Amino acid sequence: MVTPVVAAPLAQAGAGSEGATPPGLEAFRQFPGHAAVYAAITVNRLDEVLPRTPKGESLLYKLSALLEIEAPIPEVFEKSGVDPSRPLLLAVVPAAEPKARQAVEAMTRDVSGKVLDEVFREHATDATLVRVVVPLLDDVEPRRAAASLIQAFSRGGAFQACPAAKGCKAFGKDPPLGLMEAKDVAVAAYADGSDLRMDLAFPLFVPGNHGAAVQALMAFRGAAGGVRDRCTALDPVAGLSICMDPDRVAELGTTTGYGATARALSSGAVDATMRRQIAALGQAEAQQNLWLSAPAHRVATDGTFTIQGPPADSRVSSSWKIADASQGAVAQAFTSERCAEGEAVQSELLPALLKVFGDLEPAASERDKVLVAFREAGLGAYLTLLAGAWPNLLGTEVTRVQAISAMLGSIQVCARYESGRLSLEVPLARPSRAAGK
Repeated sequence: MVTPVVAAPLAQAGAGSEGATPPGLEAFRQFPGHAAVYAAITVNRLDEVLPRTPKGESLLYKLSALLEIEAPIPEVFEKSGVDPSRPLLLAVVPAAEPKARQAVEAMTRDVSGKVLDEVFREHATDATLVRVVVPLLDDVEPRRAAASLIQAFSRGGAFQACPAAKGCKAFGKDPPLGLMEAKDVAVAAYADGSDLRMDLAFPLFVPGNHGAAVQALMAFRGAAGGVRDRCTALDPVAGLSICMDPDRVAELGTTTGYGATARALSSGAVDATMRRQIAALGQAEAQQNLWLSAPAHRVATDGTFTIQGPPADSRVSSSWKIADASQGAVAQAFTSERCAEGEAVQSELLPALLKVFGDLEPAASERDKVLVAFREAGLGAYLTLLAGAWPNLLGTEVTRVQAISAMLGSIQVCARYESGRLSLEVPLARPSRAAGK
């Protein structure tokens, strides 16, 4: 079993005073300051810069089908009165891993179902929390927009207006606009000036329509602080911009894994011995996220990914804050932009990055462990990689890197160092609108 470790935070390169909000990110001040992910999405701009499918279809429309939404995302937003020209802002906050770990560890012990039920009641408010601020068109009433969006994205979930809804009384004299409680999630909607704010709670160990999910939303209501001195490369006016913290993303992947283990065992269809074995395996696999995120020498953090336009010059930009100890070597190699195309990405650019980062953990003897960790940790491992763990793992999966290089084909990748950050840019093909939406 992996011992949970949290790496020491890196000093912010080029940032202002501690706690200062980077210019342009003031809108995130009403968001929690300890999120794993911050994101800004402008639907109009994103649809303009995304490449089309071979049939000319918008990837936003394809995403709608993948998510089993009742209608394409642009149409849902139009119907709900969302302003597609302004950014939708989002933050994802993981449950506290040390606390959630207590619940999954109880499942590994020889205890009765009654004791486990009591443990889950004690951890009923352990939840992944999400805040979304949705920009609305003029004269669109936030309550109506909330009802429309919830119905579409929850595949028929019922939005209940306050004060009539059962859970509204728990909020006291200042209830939200309304609530939605479903099997997997509970949602509270608020007016945010003339826009809409929705807080979502995804409980780990109880259903979303358990009363504790509303309690989690109540506690989350006042969470604020914003990105502070993080996410300095986040662009709130791009088509899409996402910033991730490796420690918090690893915590998100781990606690999500704990919840998945609990749900898998909730039917009671396995005996006590099998339950303990499955719970121990689920815990160990989930904690692979923590191992991947916490090398002794972390090179990069604050991973930020942005899709930018205009369409004639669309590109994906990725950027990481570099640790003080590594900045000199990275600056020397990449202050002047270096670009490679096709096979040269594999043969020239990646070796240059490996040389700059040096001999990092994990050691060669642990390379197989990395592959196992990726298989076991699931999606969280890839998010942790993108958030900042990738330099430490760059030399561990040569075959996968070769596959990525082949996938890039003749696309150019450019690397440069500026103001304490290493950036990689990949141009996107200009979207074709000859057919489809």
